[in-house]
Amino acid sequence: MKSISAALLASTLATPMAAQVTRDMDAHEHGVSTLEIAIEGQSVSMSLTAPGMDLVGFEYEAETNTDKAAIDSALKLLAEPANVVQMPGTAECTMTEAEAHLADDHDEEHGGEEHAHEDEHSHKNEHDDGNGHTEFHARYGFTCVAPEAVTEVTFPYFDQFENAQEIEVVYVTDQGAGTAEATRAAHSVRLE
Repeated sequence: MKSISAALLASTLATPMAAQVTRDMDAHEHGVSTLEIAIEGQSVSMSLTAPGMDLVGFEYEAETNTDKAAIDSALKLLAEPANVVQMPGTAECTMTEAEAHLADDHDEEHGGEEHAHEDEHSHKNEHDDGNGHTEFHARYGFTCVAPEAVTEVTFPYFDQFENAQEIEVVYVTDQGAGTAEATRAAHSVRLE
């Protein structure tokens, strides 16, 4: 069952994810985040990608204490799944994993690996064209007593981040797969 769900998730998410990566890097759309949800057995996994502009109001590398504090605050909010997503209480879900981090175009170009800089000035000029797209990423894991009750997901995310306008949701459950859209005006989506 696990390999079938993994294959289904991969095939269902491949096209939207490829389109999202292209959109993020080429025509970065502020106001739009992406959440991928996979429900298999009693496990619920979620992966969120959000533009820096939506969470902190900027996408450049933080240099001031104010900018750094904004990033730290956003990461703390994202590290608590209840600030981002809520599932029905009848599902009786318990968090098993939560992590949040910041990524940018520079990380993408270099595969997220640390690398040495012999000439910091020339390297900065090579990458600093003023079009950086910093993104926040969060990943959550849950175990649910009644996963079949996870038929709707609500997003307190919009209350936490005033620049966020939309979340494109891609989901795979034991019953099927689909997409949905949550907005500032309609905070919930049905997983049907």
